[in-house]
Amino acid sequence: MSDGGPWRAEAKGLPHTTRVPGGPTGIAPTTYTDSMYFVTLGAFFALAVGLELKFRVHLYRTRKERLLITLIFFVIGVVWDSISTLQKIWVYPGNGLVGIWIGVLPLEEYLFSLVVPFWILTVYRVLEGKLSARAARPQPPQGP
Repeated sequence: MSDGGPWRAEAKGLPHTTRVPGGPTGIAPTTYTDSMYFVTLGAFFALAVGLELKFRVHLYRTRKERLLITLIFFVIGVVWDSISTLQKIWVYPGNGLVGIWIGVLPLEEYLFSLVVPFWILTVYRVLEGKLSARAARPQPPQGP
């Protein structure tokens, strides 16, 4: 089902807007497009790739290591999300999703399990490099 079928928010009678606390009345409407989550993940992925290239950060030593570590994060994330969804701890009402479901999870959750660990490791490595470079700089002598 490319349109999400019965999983779409409209099919469940859910509104396209999600109300969040705030605003003068205490509730301010926030509208999400059908691909907001997907676009956000794409932005985080693009930023991580940009940081990796700009700062010449190497997260993994080999392609095999990259594949293995990514697979571990992916499996843990998908199993965790699937169990939580089946137990109704997490729900995906449809707002902000493109509408493609694989099993009990929307496509975006699978992408989340790939993109977010990459983003976190990249930012960590960039900050680690910046902070270690700063610590390695000689300090000027302190005067009396």
